[in-house]
Amino acid sequence: MPVKDIPTSWITLEINYNDGLPETYQLPLAYMPCHKDEQVKEIPKKGIICTTYLGNEEGILFDAVYNENFRNQIFSNIRKGKKIQNGVGDLVFYQSDDGNDLGKGEIHSRVLNAEQSNTSLIYDNKYFLKLYRKLDSTINPDLEITRYLSEKTDYKNSPQFVGAIEFNPGPNKIIVLGMMQDLIPNQGDAWDYTKDSLERYFEGVMTRSKEVKLEQAQGELTQPIKYDDIPESMKEFLGVIYPERAHLLGQRTAEMHTALAARPDQKDFKHEEFSLHYQRSVYSSLQSLTRNSFQMLQKSLKNLPEEIQKEAKEVLDMKDEVLRVFKRIYDHKIPVMKIRTHGDYHLGQVLWTGKDFIIIDFEGEPARAFSERRLKRSPLRDVAGMVRSFHYAAYSSIMEPEFEQQRKDGDLEAWAEAWYYHITRLYLQGYNESVGESDFIPQDQEDFKILMETFLLEKAVYELNYELNNRPNWVLIPLRGIKTIIGRYRNG
Repeated sequence: MPVKDIPTSWITLEINYNDGLPETYQLPLAYMPCHKDEQVKEIPKKGIICTTYLGNEEGILFDAVYNENFRNQIFSNIRKGKKIQNGVGDLVFYQSDDGNDLGKGEIHSRVLNAEQSNTSLIYDNKYFLKLYRKLDSTINPDLEITRYLSEKTDYKNSPQFVGAIEFNPGPNKIIVLGMMQDLIPNQGDAWDYTKDSLERYFEGVMTRSKEVKLEQAQGELTQPIKYDDIPESMKEFLGVIYPERAHLLGQRTAEMHTALAARPDQKDFKHEEFSLHYQRSVYSSLQSLTRNSFQMLQKSLKNLPEEIQKEAKEVLDMKDEVLRVFKRIYDHKIPVMKIRTHGDYHLGQVLWTGKDFIIIDFEGEPARAFSERRLKRSPLRDVAGMVRSFHYAAYSSIMEPEFEQQRKDGDLEAWAEAWYYHITRLYLQGYNESVGESDFIPQDQEDFKILMETFLLEKAVYELNYELNNRPNWVLIPLRGIKTIIGRYRNG
């Protein structure tokens, strides 16, 4: 891609591993002579690849996203709908079919400094361009779903699609390099917003918990509840604002699923039956997941913190019960439909604007291939992902160093479970009120419970394996998640 005053080359790299399939990544490269001191200083160290020579001239090879001319050329090409041909394919830039007016004047851009697997570029604080670093030779579900929601539905609680960059190496072959959306002004993500609320909750608990008895929870975790039906003592600690927000988030989640199901006439958005054959295949995959996670837990047991080992052993003894809970997924046919879903739904995938929630990042689970992320699934998987995120938020709050002594001395964990229990049910209330009698949600309460408990347990078992490999000190959270579901299964 030609760029003013700077040599650039947009390349893709295939990475091969000793185990597993190869992966493809994109890397836009640029060269800057060392004598251009001021411009070189503007490039962050993380963006510099190496020192090299162009002819006899010494310079640096760096990631081109850190050059404003390169960033602005991308925007200009999207604005013009440009196609660049070379010997291996076409680099295609295009706008939304809705005909966004991107203007004609100068544009200013910057790289968003955030820990992400992709690279985000901001234009005039109005547009957000996501460059996908890891590529796949099929349509990216993030682009596909974002464009669908923007152009085929009235859903307003996700950023509107503006344009995209694709590389077409041959007929009917698409590799999505980037997507541009409206930039949504926000106050951060729902994870941070929730953690702020939890900080106030636990401050209240530590101040007054000895005066107020924690009432025993009544009803199922998967059973929706209205705020008025929460015990008064719990309302005192929860307050009004965050419970209202949890209800609203449930509503926005339901509206997202309703929109994803709204146009089955669109290619790749047609509903599919939740058949007995499919239910059996789900159970088979759950068996494999359980086997792998429990083997990892057994192998890691001696290396876990001493206070966690006891609970880890308790969970190891629950393996047969875990499989019995999972087996209910194909005890009988559950009359629902599968649809396209978010695929990686949690508090970090939702922005808080100060008034409302905006749902972002429809890429699906990063570890899966794009083709697998595009499969239709039960939307209750998304719901379960958000519920597990509530659990993580509650426990990660009391696992902060300043709470360590209170956690050991008191019953902060019981209060964390109480918060999780009530917020989950309020979230489900908002979801169920909005989703109504949609064909992708079981109308039978027992079927709803089976699916929710299956997906919650699946998520917790998956998290167990993840934490053992990445954050052993956090293993307590999925262990508690597993114990909560198995405990309720035993009682009822």
